[in-house]
Amino acid sequence: MSPTQSNDSSTNQEPDTTQPSEASTTPEAVSSTQVPQANGGPLGCCLGVTIGIVLSLAIVVLSRLYADPLASALGSNLSITVRVVIVVMAVVAASILGYFGWKLGQKMYREYDPPVIKDRRLQTKVKQKRALSK
Repeated sequence: MSPTQSNDSSTNQEPDTTQPSEASTTPEAVSSTQVPQANGGPLGCCLGVTIGIVLSLAIVVLSRLYADPLASALGSNLSITVRVVIVVMAVVAASILGYFGWKLGQKMYREYDPPVIKDRRLQTKVKQKRALSK
């Protein structure tokens, strides 16, 4: 290709207009009827998952309390069976309780204004000046 051909092709190119304009993505463009979502969903989900995992540990306690009847029923596979049941129970309980925790958290937890924190540096400077003046 000669240099004149490359210059001609670059001058004929038009700017790409397929990208959305910046004005449509600004916060002012968002409808005032949309309410920002509070942090309750993720917080409730985290609480639900935690409770689900802790409840799955109840299988360990039950298998310890009823070790003799379970050992006679399952034979030597008691340890492996308990581990598999714990994993399955943890996944199921964490999923179900996480979902309900998300829904409950959205209803219960609210988003509050951040607290107003006084500037403590000013108070310490005043105390230091008083101490130096004495």
